[in-house]
Order: sequence, then structure tokens, then C-alpha cells
Amino acid sequence: MSPDLDIGTLSTADAVSSAIRRLYGPGFHGTGVVHVTSVWRRDPDTQLVIRIGPDAPACAFDQLVLNWTRARADAIITTGRILRQEPELSHQLQGPGSSAQGLARWRTEVLGKTRPPISLLLTSGRDLDFAHPLFSGPGRVVILTDRRGGWNLESRASDAGVEIVALDNPTPRDAIGLLRLEFGCATISVEAGPSVSRQFYEPPTVIDELLLSVYGGEPLPPAARGQRHVTPKQIEAAFRQPYPAYSVVGDDGRSPWDFYRYVRP
Repeated sequence: MSPDLDIGTLSTADAVSSAIRRLYGPGFHGTGVVHVTSVWRRDPDTQLVIRIGPDAPACAFDQLVLNWTRARADAIITTGRILRQEPELSHQLQGPGSSAQGLARWRTEVLGKTRPPISLLLTSGRDLDFAHPLFSGPGRVVILTDRRGGWNLESRASDAGVEIVALDNPTPRDAIGLLRLEFGCATISVEAGPSVSRQFYEPPTVIDELLLSVYGGEPLPPAARGQRHVTPKQIEAAFRQPYPAYSVVGDDGRSPWDFYRYVRP
């Protein structure tokens, strides 16, 4: 399908709702744990996560999916490793033209959310830079770490206004429980690398919805090749069949992208 949708013009909540229906069809899975990721399908059994950077293929629709997920979220889980890899990362809504404003209006008018999402950072504390822009955004930042990391980070985190939760041996699944039970978060977005996100798919999976952007162009440059994502067979076992894929051409004008939305039964 060749879209006639200009993402930069999505300035209203209604326009955003219409665009999402175009991508994923009717229906709306409103709460739960949502994993959003972009992959290159190297072969039918192998998907490599696309590593963010100058060599990564670009697609405005892929950016829209990421920011729509952020607009839905009560909390976003990421990691210290992601912060080191993406020194300019921010969880504020972004996009071309007026789309960021449209997403913000959609969050408020459709979902009734008036506060920015909590950013929960899974980290050992190693090489954590509190000058990173994630710590200066409008949203609350919470660090989940082990006891040693909590002790090492306590003073700097306090100066930065960042809360620390230290457990004996915290796991990614502990982050889900913490956000639900202690912070009352109903919709949690996972923006973590595959070594962390794969743990959420281990039985019993805690991922309720997967938004998968699949790049189908030429082989990725090595610098853009991340680790393996869960396999298509694992995805099929965990979820219902996806909504019909929405296909577009990337920002280079030729590379195909497909967008899938999976939900658990």
C-alpha cells in the first residue's frame, strides 16, 4: 500500500487517531506492557534489531509508531546501555511538522493523561551520566538498580532529583511489578535492547502487545545491526496473528517497511 498520509500534518487528536487506524486497523489495546521495536529480517528465521545511529535506515512512519507508543505510556522502561548508545535520547514526544503537538493532544484528549510518563532506568550504575538529557526532561525518572549501584549512585541521583530503588538482584520483570504496584502504571512501554527485552518473552511472557516495524531493504551496514530479536516463530506462539501489515517506503524513497501489531489472546 502506498500511503497518502503526511505525518507532518497530524496536528490534532482526531488526525492521530485516523493515522493509527490506517497503520493498524480498528480496535485499540489500551493498557498492558507494550514492546515497540524496529528490525531487519535477515532471513525467515532471523530478525536483527536496528541499532539507532547515522547508518540506520530512516522511516517517518517508524518514528510515528515509537512516539505514539510514548503518548500512550504511563511509564517507559529503558536501560543505562541505551543511554550510553544514544547520548541525545529523550522520551519527550517528537516528530516532523506538527505531529508532536498532535500526539500530545491525543494523549490528553483521548486518554486523559496530563502528566508525562515516568522513565524507569534499569542500570548497574556503571558510567551513568546525569548530564544526559533524559534526566532533564519534564518527566519523573526512577532508577532501578542493585544494592551496590544504589549506594554508588545515591549522592549524584539526589543532586539530580532522581529517585533510586535498590533491590538485591533486580530483573527486568521486577521493573514491571514496581511500576504497576508502587507507581500505579497501567500502560508500560519497553524501549530496551534485545538482551533485556527478550527476557520479557520468556514463558510466561509479560508482553501484551508488540509493535514491530520491519525493514525490508538492502542488507544493513554492520554498524546498524543489533542483536537478534525474538524469532518470528516465538512471536507467533505468544500472540494472535497480527493485524494486516501496513506497507510504506522509507525516507530514502525506495526501501520497503512493514508495520505489524500483535496482541496477546
